[in-house]
Amino acid sequence: MAKIKPINEPNVAPNTATRASSSKNNSRPKSSSATTKPETKAAKNDEKANLQVEKLESGALNSNPSASAVSAGNIPQAASPTAFSDTMSVVSGINDGDETGIKVVVRMRPMNDRETKLKAQTCVSMNTESKEVLIKRKDKDDKKFFFDDVFDDKSTQQDVFMSTGKRVLDRFVLGFNGCIFAYGQTGSGKTWTMQGLKGEAEKEGIMTRFVRELFNYVTTAQEKTDITIKASYLEIYNENILDLLNPHSSRVQYDIREDKVKGIYVNNLIERPITNDGELNDILEEGAGRRTVGETKMNEVSSRSHSVLTISMEQIDKGDDDGFSLRTNKIALVDLAGSERAGATEATGDRLKEGAKINMSLSMLGNVINALVKKSNFVPYRNSKLTRLLKDSIGGNSYTLLVTCVSPADVNAEESLSTLYFADRAKQIKNKLKISRGDPRLEKIAELLELEKKLRARILELETELAKYTNVPPPQPEIATKEIISIDMETNTEIEMMEKRASARLISRFAVKSIQTDPLPEPKKGCCLMM
Repeated sequence: MAKIKPINEPNVAPNTATRASSSKNNSRPKSSSATTKPETKAAKNDEKANLQVEKLESGALNSNPSASAVSAGNIPQAASPTAFSDTMSVVSGINDGDETGIKVVVRMRPMNDRETKLKAQTCVSMNTESKEVLIKRKDKDDKKFFFDDVFDDKSTQQDVFMSTGKRVLDRFVLGFNGCIFAYGQTGSGKTWTMQGLKGEAEKEGIMTRFVRELFNYVTTAQEKTDITIKASYLEIYNENILDLLNPHSSRVQYDIREDKVKGIYVNNLIERPITNDGELNDILEEGAGRRTVGETKMNEVSSRSHSVLTISMEQIDKGDDDGFSLRTNKIALVDLAGSERAGATEATGDRLKEGAKINMSLSMLGNVINALVKKSNFVPYRNSKLTRLLKDSIGGNSYTLLVTCVSPADVNAEESLSTLYFADRAKQIKNKLKISRGDPRLEKIAELLELEKKLRARILELETELAKYTNVPPPQPEIATKEIISIDMETNTEIEMMEKRASARLISRFAVKSIQTDPLPEPKKGCCLMM
């Protein structure tokens, strides 16, 4: 089994984030974002969240010029390269259950040797300012798409990570589930984008960089938070699940199960505790060495399976005996096998069977996305192992980001167009986010505490207003205690974590205690009841 070897190295320019919309010339169903008006509730939430995300990156809330661009019917120009539209409070970490769409970025790799020998011409062009992707085909209409971010063939691995892995990491450490998965034609650069080349800092992929930044956060936060991290690594080969951390996984039966607390999980899968980034990188290297790869005409080291690295994290504030601050969430880093045409790959025998299974599972993934976009009453998650594993990530409780990889060559124009249609549909899906606490009872407690905080703020507002018309002095608001934790050691990005709820818990306990222990008043002598 050959080790994974990256294809031609792509590079990406820094980007800005915008809301995506479909081209008017597009003959397929248009994206819902193309028809969404800024006065809708979702658009107002997006505008509000843009301000919060800018505070996350710059330390202060700034005005969002993209909102006025949307209201004018134009393509919004983001104020900074980090201004994705999110409808959740990422600054305070409030568990409000808001919706956010799947974020979609498109990356184009350079021409490879095969395409150069075929004298292929470039048919895909990108505008990194307007986030536009234009694809031209012979004797057919041009197609235009708009996405949250686009990367041309001059982009770097660091640029891609800052717009994908770093953004998901910022939500992940707050307690939200996450998912990053790469999709595209075989040989389009998915494995290069996700795994890269280890040992060379400039060529490291999203997975390696994510692991390093995650443990930078752990090192900073462990003084005030107890953090436990575990990881598992699997592949789906010919619709069979194999454990990449078990050298004898072919002898073990792996089944996908669903639990109210764990969510979707695979039984008998090895889950290793992780204490530093070196151990997690060893898992990546070990899994890559066991992953099934093969040679085709389009790719010398074509991935013949879907791989899923799952990182589980449990956090609890030190001194929290009640456990109300517990956050148990996970992130899936997915490298999908590429779709392929048998005529182009010239695959035969086992390679042909592998390609058929890959195309079938990707087709099932497309069916799931279509059902979610159409808001169908039935979503066929159970039709394949891949869609069953990604159930929480697509249409569930997860901050999900799709990296779409395309080839610039005109010999792959139809495959690139199909990939862009897939991405355009995926960005219409809405996930409902909430902080994962592992126990439904803790989630209910957190919800009630959050409601109590809002009600107290409303009472304070009304008492302050009442004081203007009476002699009663206005109430003094309590000063909230906040923690400042640096996540990105290189840019020193500061994120405000959730406000401590110790006072609310004490008030709740004292109220219950008084109800249980206060004695009943004794009746007075001479009362009619004593006669």
